Amino acid sequence: METVKGKYKELFQQYKVLHGKYEGLRSHYNNLCTDFAKAQEDRAEIEAVRDALEEQKALRETVELQLLGAQKELVLVEDWAREDIHGRDKTIEMLRGDIQDKDARLAHQEEQVESLERQIKEALGVMEGHEAKLAEIARLKDAVATYELSMDKLQDDVAALTSENDSATRVIQNLKGV
Repeated sequence: METVKGKYKELFQQYKVLHGKYEGLRSHYNNLCTDFAKAQEDRAEIEAVRDALEEQKALRETVELQLLGAQKELVLVEDWAREDIHGRDKTIEMLRGDIQDKDARLAHQEEQVESLERQIKEALGVMEGHEAKLAEIARLKDAVATYELSMDKLQDDVAALTSENDSATRVIQNLKGV
């Protein structure tokens, strides 16, 4: 019996050792389960972070594409603005040239107007002289007409006198002849 007791003791000792190992393994298993649960949580967090990073990466790529598109659009707008400004500069230059041409024509026309005004003043002066001369001519014509009337009267008077003189001469000759 002693051997059974000894074996029982030995088995009991082995049971204690095994039970200790079992408790150790169980504790280790519980720790592993806790670590596994924590790892699962961490994995879920990591996956959430990974998903968030992938989403952020996708958003970044979208933003970069939008930025690239905006930059291209900005380049196009800048090119258009440069062309528009260049076109406007050309238009302004053409308008300036047109204004200069019109200013030159206007200055030439002003000179022509001034020249015509001088010529008109000269012509008016000449016309005033002519009008004075025409008035003088009209006065002289009136004087000539008056003179002609006087001359006609004088001729009539001369003719009458000549006729009287002829009569008187005949009378005298008749008287001399008698």
